[in-house]
Amino acid sequence: SSREALTTIAAHPKLYDLVVSDICMPNEDGVAFAHKARALNPDLPIMFMTGEAPPEKKEEALSLGRVTFLEKPFPLIQELSENIARFLGN
Repeated sequence: SSREALTTIAAHPKLYDLVVSDICMPNEDGVAFAHKARALNPDLPIMFMTGEAPPEKKEEALSLGRVTFLEKPFPLIQELSENIARFLGN
């Protein structure tokens, strides 16, 4: 859950290199979660997985800066690892 993720990030805000989140989630959308995660670590890159997110949610996510999108469906391991490497410059 986003609550558990934020608790984990809060314990060690500089420990994480990347957060991967869906835009559409129960209880709290991914963009709201990303705002809270960025309050803990302003430099934290965020990768949003999305299938049918409303365009306004994608625009809001882009306004955060240092975000990328991975469109669903995708071949999980290969595309996820390639996208992370590209995004982080590795």
